[in-house]
Amino acid sequence: MTNIYEEKEALEIGEQLREKLRCKEYLEGNLYIGLRRSRNNIKAGCDSSNRAPENGFNSVTRVTEFEGIEAYLYVRDSIDSARVSVEISREYLTTMNISEQEVWSMAEKNTFAETIIKPISVVLAEALGVFAPTEPDGDDIPLYVVSNPGGYRGAASILNTEALREFGESRKIRRWFVIPSSVNEMLIYPFSEEQSIDKLSAMVCEVNETEVLPVEQLADRAYVWDCDCCRLLEYEEIRV
Repeated sequence: MTNIYEEKEALEIGEQLREKLRCKEYLEGNLYIGLRRSRNNIKAGCDSSNRAPENGFNSVTRVTEFEGIEAYLYVRDSIDSARVSVEISREYLTTMNISEQEVWSMAEKNTFAETIIKPISVVLAEALGVFAPTEPDGDDIPLYVVSNPGGYRGAASILNTEALREFGESRKIRRWFVIPSSVNEMLIYPFSEEQSIDKLSAMVCEVNETEVLPVEQLADRAYVWDCDCCRLLEYEEIRV
């Protein structure tokens, strides 16, 4: 009986969402960007359920400057206290008579408005319901989480270059190491020439293999982001 009830409830929520999706104004307020492994970056044998559905589903995607990671569009809402999300397709845009340029603009506005950058110590303390300083102590590694308030598909906040630039300027940081933690968040910490990008990438790969669910993995490498240029650096630029 419980399963029947849950299925009925899910169908009712799905119907409510379908009804809402017929309204462009609803889309404007609930459309977001998500990040996932690029199609050519899926590991052999890995669960690919973070990919767009098969059977002809035509995702609205975009290549990002982060090698191995692509962006896609999804709608997120809370219906009857349940968080629901659904990826949108190009066929849906045709039905709604909306251009891709328009929906990417909507999604960027909503995604970037939610951007948060916090010390990882604060994020962990909030999860445990305890107090933590708003900035890392002198002995702590200045490691920051880039995400959204709900920590749900928040990795796309890393695309908010203006927020990254301002955050770096406020702390007099010229460059950041960027670590693709999961689809829910990115990690950043100050760049140091003493830290090997190759070793950091190897660490990311190992953590993905042992700690992160395949469905939540992004890329198996680290990146370096430059606050002055507001972009990622190529490998040969990192030592300059």
